Amino acid sequence: MNEKFKVVNNYDYLTKDFIAEGQNGICYKYNDQVFKKFKNKPMFLFFLKALSNINSNSLILPQEFIYLNEYNSKNILGYLMKYVDGSKLNNLPDLINIKELFNNIDLLEKEIKELTIEYGLLLKDVHIDNIIYTNNNEIKIIDNDNDVLNPNDEAYDNYRYNMKELGLTLLPAFITNKNISNNILSLDYYKDEDNNINMEIYNKFIDKILSKYKDKEDIVNLVFDLAKASSYYSLNNNEKIKKLK
Repeated sequence: MNEKFKVVNNYDYLTKDFIAEGQNGICYKYNDQVFKKFKNKPMFLFFLKALSNINSNSLILPQEFIYLNEYNSKNILGYLMKYVDGSKLNNLPDLINIKELFNNIDLLEKEIKELTIEYGLLLKDVHIDNIIYTNNNEIKIIDNDNDVLNPNDEAYDNYRYNMKELGLTLLPAFITNKNISNNILSLDYYKDEDNNINMEIYNKFIDKILSKYKDKEDIVNLVFDLAKASSYYSLNNNEKIKKLK
C-alpha cells in the first residue's frame, strides 16, 4: 500500500483558515485543499490510508498525510484532501437544474457500485452534512474517515447496504427541499378535476414510496419519485422518515 506523506517541523501555516470542527478533527482551508487535523489518532488509520490509494470522482479522500517531526504513526497530525465548494443537499440554490442533479445522482450510484465491487467499500458515516452539491453541479461525499474496505465480503450485500445508507440520507432532503419542489413540473398526478392538489392521493403516494424503497438499492428512482412527491410536505411525513432512520 503506497502512502503519500509529508513530515513537517511546524504546521501553523496549515491552520490559519478555519472551516469547521467535527467529532474526529478540525478542518482548515489551505490553498485549494483542506487540512484535517486529527483530535486523536483515528481508529481506522489503516483503512484511511488504503482509501487514499483509491481514485474516486465522488468520494473526497485523503491525498497526503502530514506527520510532525518524523514519520511515525504516533506523530501523525492529519491529512490534506481536495477542497469542495458547494451547497448541502437540504440547502440547494433556487435555480438548480433538476435534470442535471438526477444525472449526477445516477453517476454517483454507478461509481459507488464499482467501488463496492472492486474494493468492498462500506460507507460508514453518510449523513446530510457530508453530501455536497458543488458549484460545478457534481455530487461529492466528504468526511469519509470511517469508511471501511472489506474486499472479501459479499459484494451484493455491501452494495445494498451502501445504497440503503445513501437512499435514507437523501430521502429527507428531497422530501423537504422547497428549491427542488419548485422546479418539479409534473404535478398533475396529484390534482383533481378543479386543478387542486388531492392530498389523499399525495399521502398514499408518499406511503407507497416509503414502503417500496426502504430496502431497495435503486437510488435514482427513489430520488426521482421523491422529488416529484416533494411538492407538498407535511410534518407527518417527516415523522415517518425519522422512523425509517
